[in-house]
Amino acid sequence: MEKVASGLASPGRLTDWAQAVHFEEDVQVEDGHQDLLTQFLFEFSTPELFEPVTHEVCQRWLYTLRASTAPEIQDLADPHAHPSDL
Repeated sequence: MEKVASGLASPGRLTDWAQAVHFEEDVQVEDGHQDLLTQFLFEFSTPELFEPVTHEVCQRWLYTLRASTAPEIQDLADPHAHPSDL
């Protein structure tokens, strides 16, 4: 997705990848991220049902995915951090 957002890969390659991953049964997803990642894979694997995969769409999803993992990343950086400090 970062490569599509920066113009280094075509949206079609990302759609092909999302189609392959979306229908794969062996994909492990961390607890708490299933809904968001399932929605991402569904939208990117079927752009004809949602919106075309574009630079802007990739940037929006990158922001969403990064924001959803931000507290976990901060927890890893400071294992003593209290949730109210984040």
